[in-house]
Amino acid sequence: MRKKLVRSLPVQAAAPLPIVKFRTALACLLVCVGTVSLCVESRSQSLIGDRKALVALYNATDGPNWKNNANWLSDEPLNSWHGVSVRNGRVTRLNLSENQLTGSIPAELGNLDQLGRLYLYSNQLAGSIPAELGNLGRLNTLYLFDNQLTGSIPAELSNLDYLEALGLSHNQLTGSIPVELGKLPILDFLNLSHNQLSGPIPAELGNLDNLNELYLSHNQLTGSVPVELGNLRDLDYLYLDNNQLTGSVPVELGNFRDLEFLNLSHNQLTGPIPAELGNIRDLDFLNLSHNQLSGPIPAELGNLHSLYFREMNLSHNQLSGSIPAELGNIKRLETLDLSHNQLTGPVPAELGNIRGHWTNENYIKFDLSHNQLSGSIPAELGNISRLHYLDLSHNQLSGPIPVELCALRGLEALYLTGNQLAGLIPRCFTELSLLRFHSYENPGLSEPDDAAYRELLAGIEDYRGPGYVAPPTLFVPVVLSSAGRNEAFFTSELTLTNRGSESAMLHYTYTALAGGGSGTAADRLDAGQQKIESDAIAYLRGLGLPIPGSGNRIGTLAVDVSGSSGLRVMVRTTTAVPGGRAGLAYPGIPGEAGFTYRAVYLCGLRQNSQDRSNVALQNMGAREAGPITLRTTVYSGDGADSSPRVLREVTLRPGGFHQFSGVLGDIANGYVKVERVSGRAPFYAYGVIND
Repeated sequence: MRKKLVRSLPVQAAAPLPIVKFRTALACLLVCVGTVSLCVESRSQSLIGDRKALVALYNATDGPNWKNNANWLSDEPLNSWHGVSVRNGRVTRLNLSENQLTGSIPAELGNLDQLGRLYLYSNQLAGSIPAELGNLGRLNTLYLFDNQLTGSIPAELSNLDYLEALGLSHNQLTGSIPVELGKLPILDFLNLSHNQLSGPIPAELGNLDNLNELYLSHNQLTGSVPVELGNLRDLDYLYLDNNQLTGSVPVELGNFRDLEFLNLSHNQLTGPIPAELGNIRDLDFLNLSHNQLSGPIPAELGNLHSLYFREMNLSHNQLSGSIPAELGNIKRLETLDLSHNQLTGPVPAELGNIRGHWTNENYIKFDLSHNQLSGSIPAELGNISRLHYLDLSHNQLSGPIPVELCALRGLEALYLTGNQLAGLIPRCFTELSLLRFHSYENPGLSEPDDAAYRELLAGIEDYRGPGYVAPPTLFVPVVLSSAGRNEAFFTSELTLTNRGSESAMLHYTYTALAGGGSGTAADRLDAGQQKIESDAIAYLRGLGLPIPGSGNRIGTLAVDVSGSSGLRVMVRTTTAVPGGRAGLAYPGIPGEAGFTYRAVYLCGLRQNSQDRSNVALQNMGAREAGPITLRTTVYSGDGADSSPRVLREVTLRPGGFHQFSGVLGDIANGYVKVERVSGRAPFYAYGVIND
């Protein structure tokens, strides 16, 4: 371009310039010199501005106590400051991850206009995300995850046209997901999981044509799954689990070409499983568990037999019909969980074709428990050489236990409880490596009476044979880690005491009421041992339950015990007060001792400037008992007031929970009546007075 602007002048003898031309040339020279001067001055100001922004970060995040603050605030070049990368004198990368930063992110970071990557993850940063970060026009990566950030996600982040990766997970962010994020033209990675975000998932996220990974799990998102997400043809990972999403699973999700992981579990999704999901050719992981999905399991899911498909979890729904024999086509499957549904018919013999994945040593897990399956146990299951966990309990299976199961030399856990099995437990089970074996509640089943079998029993950590009588389940009404009113924060302390002479295996079932994370876990308690866990939620997370690490987490806890009949459970839920802690202690309730089918009265409730009464209700029936509807009526304790107030009726599915906060309203003292108006399951009700 420059050659086109320069004209060729003829060579001629030098001659003095006319005075006018001389002045013009001098003026041009001065302008050029002035321009260079301005450029140098502007560059110098930019360098000073970068340094000022870094100093502001140091001061705002307790720099003297960082894990590494080498050369910060010194006169050394910026590229010698720990975590700072520089190009042509300007800051282009800032990595202070895992460096013990506290305090808040200063708005001055928005002045680093050449910054390409900002890593502040895994610190203890609090406060809000500055909207000024939206000024970082060259930013490619923004990682602020694993902090204690609060407030909303700034819509100004949508100004970052070069942003490819945005990670804000594991914080305490609130508010809705900005629809403006759908404008980020080259975004490849978006992780907003493990926060307290609410509202719907913006349909505009379906405009992110380059998106490969989308994580929105463990929030409080509501509404339906946007059909527009099916437009994300290059998506590899979609995690929307542990929210409050409703509606159906969009058939458009079957449009994904390269999707590998699909997790919609722990929501309130209804309707059928779309057969179109069987079109996702590269799927590796499918989890639709803990919803309210109904109808049959599509046979088309048997098409998910790519080289890498390993896990299918459809448990804890309301699925009906038979198990498709086509699932046996997924030969590399490692986990199949269809438990806690309403499935009928036989266990398909074709499941014996499954072999697991050939590239690793992972074992295979089948859980078909808590259905209505009938017929015999297929002998073909003995062909799954790497099967290590098989749960067929609580069905209607009949006939003998097939001796072919003795070929499963890696089998560690076998659960057959609650069927109609008959005959002798195969003697060849002595050749297995069983650690957990439950076969009780099968009236026609018996065990061999010989030395070899007794030796097998001695080596099984958790054995419950045909003669075993299960102790009642201990039910804990609530465990939590949650904020309350007036800056209170409640946590539950869990005390477990084994007063028996035998060790106890504890089998936990946690049902999340807020925050997500429902699931099961196990622990062991030796004879005479007492264990006090100061934070029940943290304890359950440590056992592997998928409970979030932050936010409000509330749930019920069922404790099944084997081995010892002397287990006692006590919970103390408290918050800090001047001089100590205050709260409420309550025991685990055995079996149906505290459950009822009849109307109950909760008395002694009061409401005033100091006290507030809450009433909680829960459906305690098994899944097959179905939902119940409860009516709560409020009565005044003033004898002159004879006009009771009926609250709205509440319908709860099995395990469902509801709480009326401030149940008395404007009544100073009173009581409530709770009664079942439809359904056949028992329920549990309790009142709490908060002062």
